[in-house]
Amino acid sequence: MFMVADGGRRGYGLLLDDFWDQARSHGLPLPTERSISAASFCRARPKITSELLRLMLHEVASMSLESSFASQRWRGRRVFAADGTKINVQRSDDLERAFGIPRGGHCPQILVSVLFDVCAKLPIDVEIDPCASCERDQLLNMLSSLAAGDVLVLDRGYPAHRVFQELTHAKVDFLIRVPATNTFAVVDQLHASGGAEVVEWLYPPDGSPESWQPIKVRVVRLDMPDGSESFFVTSLRDESFTRTRLSELYHMRWEAEEFYKLVKGPYIGQGQFRSKSPEGIRQEVHALMLFLAITRVVMAATAKSAGVEYVTLSQKAAVLSVGCYITRLFLTSQDGAHAASQLRALLERVARARYKRRPDRAAPRRSFLPRRRWGPQGHVRG
Repeated sequence: MFMVADGGRRGYGLLLDDFWDQARSHGLPLPTERSISAASFCRARPKITSELLRLMLHEVASMSLESSFASQRWRGRRVFAADGTKINVQRSDDLERAFGIPRGGHCPQILVSVLFDVCAKLPIDVEIDPCASCERDQLLNMLSSLAAGDVLVLDRGYPAHRVFQELTHAKVDFLIRVPATNTFAVVDQLHASGGAEVVEWLYPPDGSPESWQPIKVRVVRLDMPDGSESFFVTSLRDESFTRTRLSELYHMRWEAEEFYKLVKGPYIGQGQFRSKSPEGIRQEVHALMLFLAITRVVMAATAKSAGVEYVTLSQKAAVLSVGCYITRLFLTSQDGAHAASQLRALLERVARARYKRRPDRAAPRRSFLPRRRWGPQGHVRG
């Protein structure tokens, strides 16, 4: 967790020295007087499995969603989004064999999909696979983290008969954006008719498994902020789910994009994960998600103790504060009074930083690619 909080800024040796110094300055006992070597740490890392960290993420998410985030819901329902992103990892033969190198690429790449509570802004599950994997398969592998009655919002990369069937079987409601043309027959019919919405049966294609059944869905045409039209397939057919509310629900999915911006951002993004083994990469990704989930729980506790709105707390301040207090919180668990005082200090620090509301603020994408040194006219100066 201390390594994740560092954001990939230092190597193992400097990181371990700082960990020992922080523990010593706060009177926290460690097994050795001096920091261990970087090689020893690398050899010991595999003893903590990535699956253990993933189970800890599940535990934090399930407990906090029913307690700390019980009020963070959309019209009384939990709302989730899933999305995937590709991340470059270190060059090594093991990583190349395990995850593959994309066509035209120069280093191995992983596909990471996160199941995300958009109301609580909390990651609840993660899947890590080779770069050529399918986001739909990753989504279906995470469905066990959802419960009947939850709502799942997905973008255009996910609609498929298999996804509809699995979500219906799990009794999870869905709102999925679909392409406007060359898509499902019911969508093509609505597009051609010019209507606003229609309720139709979605029939499985020929050759589908016998367990697949026709699904009654609602197809909706919605106006987007840029003036374009988009089409959605949803299981929310009740009259209370008006087209305006469905538009509101879809735009909540943007929180998943904001989460990936955080994961790749300058103050917690790892830049490039340290490990050169597949299990080490999974361990680091799971540890990052666990760290961010714990940060969100701290923010919820801060909102409750300080009597402020959860959405007004600064995410950046909370991430950096939890990283600063990580040794004091985890290594003082046997001294309840001292740990409680440190936790109160952490909550007070998080409460002091608030977001300034800036309507219509632009946030253009940033490229972290190296600047080109040569152009058509020769060497680029400046």
